Amino acid sequence: MPSKERCQCYLGLFLTPCIIGLVVWLTIRSSPPDFSIHKFTVPALNQTSLDFKNSTTINATISFEAKLKNENKEKGIYYDTLNLALYYYYEKNLSFLPIGNLSLPPFYQGREKTATRSNNTQTHGVPWDYARMKASDGNKSKAPALFRVNLETKVRYKSLLWKSKRHKISESVNITVDDQGKSCANSLHFKYLLLSNQVTSTVVGMVLSSGILLLL
Repeated sequence: MPSKERCQCYLGLFLTPCIIGLVVWLTIRSSPPDFSIHKFTVPALNQTSLDFKNSTTINATISFEAKLKNENKEKGIYYDTLNLALYYYYEKNLSFLPIGNLSLPPFYQGREKTATRSNNTQTHGVPWDYARMKASDGNKSKAPALFRVNLETKVRYKSLLWKSKRHKISESVNITVDDQGKSCANSLHFKYLLLSNQVTSTVVGMVLSSGILLLL
C-alpha cells in the first residue's frame, strides 16, 4: 500500500470515531435554562409616591417577574423547587446584604417554552434611609440602587426515551433601580451565554469540516 494511502487510512480510522463521538455528544447535550428578571419594582424608592414622602411609613415589598426559557429543541425540563434569594448592594460595606427569599414549586417545562412566575415578597434588613437618600440625591446619571436575585435549583432533562440525572443550576441577576422604583435593565450574562453557544457551534462546524476534508 502506498505511503499516502496508508496515511489516509490511518487518519480515517482515527477521525471516524472522533466525529461519531462528537455527533453523539451534540445530540445528547443539554443547554441550561436562561434565567432573567423583569418588571422589578421597589415602591419604597419611588420618589413620586406618597410612601416615599412619608418617612414613617415604608412599603418594604418588592415585586418582579422571573422568567425561565428552555432553548432545547428536543428536551423538556423538570425543575425541582426554585429557591430565590434577594440582596441589596450596600456601598458603605461594599457587599450585598441578604434582604429576602422565597421558593417556587417544582414544575415541568416543554421544549422551547418560556415560563413566567410573578412574585411579591416582603423584604427585611434594607437600609431604607440610605437607599432613599441615594434615590433622592438628584444625580440622574446613576441608578440609585442595585439589587441582586439569586436562583438555586436542580433540573432533569427529558428526551423521548430517557430522563437525565439532576443537574444543579445556580444563576445571579443584578438589577439597577431608578428613582421611580423600577428596574433599568437586566443582567447581560444571557447575551454571553448565547454568544458562547454561537462560538461553540462555529468551532464544532470547523472541526467537522476539517475532518471531512482530511478524509477526502
